[in-house]
Amino acid sequence: MSRADAGVNLYRSAAPDGWYHMGATVSAGLALNWARETMNAAWAELYASAEHPGHAHDPVFVPHLSGERTPYCDPSLRGSWTALSLACDRASLLRGALEGTVFAIRDALDALLGDHRPPHLRLAGGGTLAAGWRQMLADVLEFPLYAVDVPAASGRGAALLGASAAGLISWRDIEEPLAPAARLVAEPDPPMADFHRDATRDSGT
Repeated sequence: MSRADAGVNLYRSAAPDGWYHMGATVSAGLALNWARETMNAAWAELYASAEHPGHAHDPVFVPHLSGERTPYCDPSLRGSWTALSLACDRASLLRGALEGTVFAIRDALDALLGDHRPPHLRLAGGGTLAAGWRQMLADVLEFPLYAVDVPAASGRGAALLGASAAGLISWRDIEEPLAPAARLVAEPDPPMADFHRDATRDSGT
């Protein structure tokens, strides 16, 4: 399957004569916010649910509430909670929302990378500051994760682009000396990676 077939987008880069591929989802932040608001949960409670131990009877959340881009390119897709039982509680529903969202990210990542396996992935901003969420991401994505040491990475990037456009710095300055430092914050736990895969397979998703 080609990247185009997998719903991966090709964009013109801000760098001179540059292009880049991107896997884009609409089933991440919006889906998590919907689950949080529906259950009247604060963001802190949602992310804290990632630290709860998973169980075989946990519900599985399919986050495609408004369709999906990469890799499906299908606006008609819809979401669900599956494998619901009397054993499910508030914490397991919230945890399921996080887990399902990570699998949507995994779908997009697999389409983007294909057979290419970089040594690690980088995280920046948002909920990736939560330790439990970081670990769930590492387990499902099956990559070591390095957090970029910048409080507002997108704002910093925009400022650097503006400085380059104004002739204050060069592209070489951005790519090397001004590249933000990153530190290892989570590594995949093989038993948990197996648990996540088994959970989605057993649910029929």
